[in-house]
Amino acid sequence: MTRSGAKPGDDRPIARSAPSLEISSLPRAVQLLRARILETVRGGDIDDLRVPLGWNEVPPLFRRGQKPEADPVEYLKSRSFDRQGREMLGIMRAVFTAAYVQERRGPSISYVWPVFPVAIEVAPPRSQEIGLWRCVRFEDLTAKAAGGGPLIHRTAIGDDGTWHYFWTET
Repeated sequence: MTRSGAKPGDDRPIARSAPSLEISSLPRAVQLLRARILETVRGGDIDDLRVPLGWNEVPPLFRRGQKPEADPVEYLKSRSFDRQGREMLGIMRAVFTAAYVQERRGPSISYVWPVFPVAIEVAPPRSQEIGLWRCVRFEDLTAKAAGGGPLIHRTAIGDDGTWHYFWTET
């Protein structure tokens, strides 16, 4: 069990599974949302992301400590180097095709991609380092997270298929 990633005031420990690439092991709702996001990524039009975003009652968070964006797609476009969202689609592809971990805090279960920022104590093998850098925005290539590593995007989907967040690990 580890404590990293816990919200302030939440004293419940976080238990994490071993990293996995086994998509068939994910709950069906998580598999469906991930597949729809990756379908959007393959299509190359970030505006199509509105469909999986609409599956949530409340849009996922794209910045720590912020309220949900009024228009998450426009926010992602604004964060993309090309201002059209293609960079963010590429990062989403890299994130959702990387290894994931299951995080359990009390009764809550989420699936977190990629494993890199959540398992900092386990550096990726040299052969997987390129995958880590694919999860970083061009603008953030020289920025450092609090632990000294790159600002890697990460995402979490609850076991019920709710997309919780897609943000950089600070």
